[in-house]
Amino acid sequence: MKTIVFVFFLLGIYYISQAQSASITISPENGINITKLVYQTKHKISVNTQSDNYGLVQQAGPVEVGTYISENNDGYASFGTTGPYNLLFSTNSAEPQLILNTLNFMGIGGVPYNALHIYGNMRISGAANKDGNTTNSILKADNDGKLITEFQTRYHSFPKSAFMPLILSDGNSIAESAQGGIYYTLAKPTPDRLEAPINLPVGAYVTGVEFHYIDNSTANLVFIITSIIPGVKTELGHAILVSDNASPGIRSIAENNINGGSGFPISPDRTYQLRISPYQSGPNQKWDGQNTQIISAKVTYKY
Repeated sequence: MKTIVFVFFLLGIYYISQAQSASITISPENGINITKLVYQTKHKISVNTQSDNYGLVQQAGPVEVGTYISENNDGYASFGTTGPYNLLFSTNSAEPQLILNTLNFMGIGGVPYNALHIYGNMRISGAANKDGNTTNSILKADNDGKLITEFQTRYHSFPKSAFMPLILSDGNSIAESAQGGIYYTLAKPTPDRLEAPINLPVGAYVTGVEFHYIDNSTANLVFIITSIIPGVKTELGHAILVSDNASPGIRSIAENNINGGSGFPISPDRTYQLRISPYQSGPNQKWDGQNTQIISAKVTYKY
């Protein structure tokens, strides 16, 4: 009797172990290609379907949601609604955390009203600060629409109309020449100078500057990038260039390696300007009428 009980006990353990390792496979009514059975993985529950068909589907009235599989286009699988209904995702029975609607909009944390609508903060690890020049990176989009924080080289041009006289003494007015430059009409020693504001975004780094001018004079000109704190007279020079007595005509002068190429940052507490004036090292340094004209300037910066 004990032997019979022990045998039934062993059989019970065997069938329990078999039940725990068993799997359920649901196949379509019209069967499945026998040559593909070797590719079916063994899971606890498997649903075999013909290609381009739904498998597991839950339905309530006209609303259906289920799994879909296809062998076309290298094969793919999806999960979604079978009709014009929104698809919502949530955890812990909470309010929907992700919503896909029928307008192809996606909302994270709420109902979407744009292609991507995020409620709350967003962190993009791939756009983290890689330059290390600023505490906070400036998020931008490149020409392909990729979000980046790396600095890009940009240019800001200053036409002659951007330059205005800072000091106008003794009726020394500004005129425009047929060559396209502007100049002080009186050729005489003077403190007069031309300035143009530099309006760049805070966080940009100015790395270079270039001036175009006409010089048919023995007088020299000084070209400066300067900045001041509003209300404070003291100025800070960031780049200083001086013309020489080279061949006359339309000329240019440039510094494209300010601070060794790292440039200087645009700070929110300062104002920046380009300044052009006679070089004040001798009594003959002066604006020389049409012989000293300003045409344009260009600033190179990283942002």
